[in-house]
Amino acid sequence: MSNPEETPSTTPTKEYKYFRQPGPRTPGPDDPLPHELPRFKWDASLRYRALEQNLSMPNLPYMAIYYVRHETKWQPEPFEQEVWTDADMKLVGTGQKECPYCHGDHEVKHEVKRNYFGVDTGLRILRPEPCQSLLFQRFFSRWCNPANVAADYRNVTLDNLESYAENLNGFPVGKKLKYLLKMVRDNQYNCYLLAGPAGTGKSTLMTAMYHRALGNWALESFERDVYCPAVWKITASTLAKQFREWELRDVGRDGEFGEPTLPPEVTVEKIFAAIRAGFVPCLFQKSWTRSSWTATFRRRSSPPSSMQSSRMVVRSLPV
Repeated sequence: MSNPEETPSTTPTKEYKYFRQPGPRTPGPDDPLPHELPRFKWDASLRYRALEQNLSMPNLPYMAIYYVRHETKWQPEPFEQEVWTDADMKLVGTGQKECPYCHGDHEVKHEVKRNYFGVDTGLRILRPEPCQSLLFQRFFSRWCNPANVAADYRNVTLDNLESYAENLNGFPVGKKLKYLLKMVRDNQYNCYLLAGPAGTGKSTLMTAMYHRALGNWALESFERDVYCPAVWKITASTLAKQFREWELRDVGRDGEFGEPTLPPEVTVEKIFAAIRAGFVPCLFQKSWTRSSWTATFRRRSSPPSSMQSSRMVVRSLPV
């Protein structure tokens, strides 16, 4: 039985064709039941167009939109779990290997299709979901970038900092080291200032904290399916150079053949964009040169002995 408002499509098309529906239609005795409909693709984009904009899509199964309107809960069907080794995570995340599940790369959207059924209607759909390779790409593309983390530091995490105690010369094994690790582990979103000469563990401690922040951001952005950079690691000199080049982007450059200047990696606008997206921005900045604020910090925030050449000073301030 045909419906003048919704006519079943005999051949699938790549694009959905829309027209306004006159209104919902109650299925008749000759119309197919929900579980009799073939499985079809259904995602947030189609839901918005069909249910909120009231657009009909003839290539969907006949009466599909009516049954979708009456479905309140979708249940995933059993599927084979993806198996990832540490080596595969890194290779796929850095783009050295194609994902075996979604076959996506840095230029293609990482999606896998899962089978779902409606608890109320028994309707069967195919729902695109982000592939785990997207999570690995967001993390390892930054973690394995030499500009962010040197190769010698890529095994450093907050969980294994005790094994790098020889790098933390300012905090010998004992109560001081335990207090330091407890402070940074329990207060993730505090503001930290690390000061001290070379070799006292500033880079080791910052790298471990960066690993946690980057991993948490990558996981949260993947689970929420929201991409907005919120974790950065950059030297002060590099960021200052980027801002200088951005300010002078139109000075002495050929407007027709000159290469455009990229905006700075970290800006106030990007930080506020991360906040609006629901993330906690984390900026890891190193290599500040000695200046008047260093002397002020030394004079006001720490005893004179704590800034000696063989010690690193850690100051933590709650946000």
